[in-house]
Amino acid sequence: MHENRQNIINIALNLFALKGYESVGVQKIVDHAKVTKPTLYYYFGNKKGLLDAILEENFTVLIKDLKGKINLDKSLEYNLAIIAHSFFEYGKSHSLFYRFQLNLFFSPPENETHKTVLHFNSIIFGVVESVFHKEFGLTLNRRVCAKYAFTFIGIINNYISLYLSGLLALDDQAEKDAVNQFLFGIIKK
Repeated sequence: MHENRQNIINIALNLFALKGYESVGVQKIVDHAKVTKPTLYYYFGNKKGLLDAILEENFTVLIKDLKGKINLDKSLEYNLAIIAHSFFEYGKSHSLFYRFQLNLFFSPPENETHKTVLHFNSIIFGVVESVFHKEFGLTLNRRVCAKYAFTFIGIINNYISLYLSGLLALDDQAEKDAVNQFLFGIIKK
């Protein structure tokens, strides 16, 4: 039974990533998964429930990895390197999902799928924001720390987007470059 559920998730993710969430109907998913509509509805309730399960399953991996590796007793540079490494490894090992979630995140804000992916991205932004908040404490307000987190994740997402387009390798040098670009701009001091 659990195999059917995972098979539906895998098939749907593949279809959503290749064709877009809005372009793929339940019938197409069940046809490719070789299950019936009642089977999909049993596990997920509807297409939106299936999307929620895909996001939950995939984002949980990255969130746990970040929370497990960030060490607030270490330096900002150390933690930024850990964050970049975690994102890059995740982007490589979950490239189909990463492309899909970026697509959802950059969809119109009033779109239901944008709101759904925003929930998970907010958790990730909060984890990264905690690094800046710990580093700067009361010297910077929460909004400034949030901007730093958004900017750093934006740099990381650009690197991963270039990787997904075949234009950049996500290697040790790319990790160092992303951290240095954030900390020092285009010229490392």
